[in-house]
Amino acid sequence: MALPTVSAGLVKGLIRHAESQGADASELRCRARLNHEALGDPDARLPLASYIDLLRETKAMLGDPALALHYAETVLMSEVSIVGLIMEASATIGEAYQQMRRYGRLAIEVDTTTRGGRFELITDNDKLYLVDCWPAPEDVPELTEMAFASLVCGPRRYLARSPVLSLQFAY
Repeated sequence: MALPTVSAGLVKGLIRHAESQGADASELRCRARLNHEALGDPDARLPLASYIDLLRETKAMLGDPALALHYAETVLMSEVSIVGLIMEASATIGEAYQQMRRYGRLAIEVDTTTRGGRFELITDNDKLYLVDCWPAPEDVPELTEMAFASLVCGPRRYLARSPVLSLQFAY
């Protein structure tokens, strides 16, 4: 079985953000064992483990334990991934969700317990919940935080009111 990967766009986006906050990009690439040449190909796939290392090294270098939240709050998914562009082109939030489920692995591959993708919509007592189906979110909470922050902050830029009422994390 192949190891999970992430698009080079996500990696480059995080490095650009880190640089804008004062981090040394070449030092981060070195610490995360990222090949600079591989980042030049926008279609390249890089190991998810290297992306996780980059997240953690960036948090340490910047001294920002909430880096994942701050990054997703300021960087649009459409700036770093075709998946974000597809979601923004959707006519409704529901359609954007369907596109995310369909194309999400183009951005990041995360093993889940469900066949339909990483996220699942669940209705309970007239409330709609978006559930992250990754079986071990506590292993890399940064990925969960980044995903939900993107889903909350991205639509804020073009909706009069956020459809999200609250967030709860199991960890």
